[in-house]
Amino acid sequence: MKETLKRLDVWCKMALMVLFVLLCVMARSYPSESRQFPQLIAILTLVVLVISLVRDFLGKKATSPEFAEASDAGFQAADQVKGEKERKRRLYLTWGMILISTGIGFWGGFLITTFLLFIGFALFFGEKKHLLRNSLTAIAVTAVIYFFFEWIMRVPLLGN
Repeated sequence: MKETLKRLDVWCKMALMVLFVLLCVMARSYPSESRQFPQLIAILTLVVLVISLVRDFLGKKATSPEFAEASDAGFQAADQVKGEKERKRRLYLTWGMILISTGIGFWGGFLITTFLLFIGFALFFGEKKHLLRNSLTAIAVTAVIYFFFEWIMRVPLLGN
């Protein structure tokens, strides 16, 4: 447990929890229609953060780098060059998807932008064998977003 508390990501998660609790408390003074969205975001984020922290504290310990084999040194240099090219490719693909889906979103609206972003990330960053599953996930998440905004918060996403 002491090793887990020394990690920066754990401290960032705990700081985020404090911020989202404050958001939830501050939103209580808003009018009822206005407070739904910040409270919904805060509660969902708090649930995800709690799950992540529980996994951090109960999960396996990471292997320390001292156990890495010395024979991997030659492969690490080649992997570093390949990794740099892959990172640049991913950066360009990500920005391309964001710009294209945002541009299309001006004509089609928020739901089309959301769907295109999910599909784009599934195509470019997911495994090809999981394309159907990722596409169905994109459709399901877009439907959930539509349901929350249109029916619960009464924000028209398809209207002009």
